[in-house]
This record gives sequence, structure tokens and C-alpha cells, in this order.
Amino acid sequence: MKERAQEKGFNFPYLYDESQEVARAHGAERTPEVFLLGKDGRLLYHDTVDDNYEDPRAVKNHYLRDALDAALASEEPPVVETRPIGCAIKWRQKHGAKQIEVEPKDIHVRPVKTTISSWQTRTACETEESTWFL
Repeated sequence: MKERAQEKGFNFPYLYDESQEVARAHGAERTPEVFLLGKDGRLLYHDTVDDNYEDPRAVKNHYLRDALDAALASEEPPVVETRPIGCAIKWRQKHGAKQIEVEPKDIHVRPVKTTISSWQTRTACETEESTWFL
């Protein structure tokens, strides 16, 4: 991921969840899967970046961009959840996996100034301030 972040010029923090505890706590199912949290740690948007991961030119709905724009305007996103698209997460423990509870205060997120783009770097939007949990 370090190489990809450098290659793509990511200028935002991401989480390497080696234990998979954070993914389990949030109910993640697929990769990539977006969790956009507000400044207060409340989940504002969940799931996919846009409506067409196969063809960037055919994208009609920019779900994450719209959610970020709404959050920056102190409004509710027009869509708060979509259908996850991507590969299923390969869980480390198949049997007897421990489910954990994570309170928003236990997840360390911080506002960052960033330019975001989709996982294929096909859409971009400038933001003044957003909180990322990737």
C-alpha cells in the first residue's frame, strides 16, 4: 500500500488494519469499501465510491464526492449507503472470530486537507476539510 500511495500521490491518511478489528467493528464486507465519518465520528456515508467501477467514463453517480460535498456544507448526504462492490474480505479467522465493540472516541481520525480520487483515480474533487477513515 505504501508503494501504491506514493505512486498515486495519495495525500491523505489510510489505515492498515492488520488485525482486522476495525473492519469487523464497522461491519466491512468488501474491498474497497468506503466509510466517511464526520468530525464527531458519526458515519455519514458507507459503501462504494461511484456507480461504475468498470468504466470511469460511464459513471453517473459520484456517491462519495456527493457525500463529501454535503458534509462540507453541513448537510446530510443525498445517499447515505449504497450496495458494496468489490472482492469479499478474506478474514484471518474463519471460526470463533471475536467481534469487538469500538466507540467513535476509540477510532483516531483527524481532519485533513486533501484532494480525493476514486480507487482507480478516475474522479477527483477538491475539499476544504474532510475526515477520512480508509
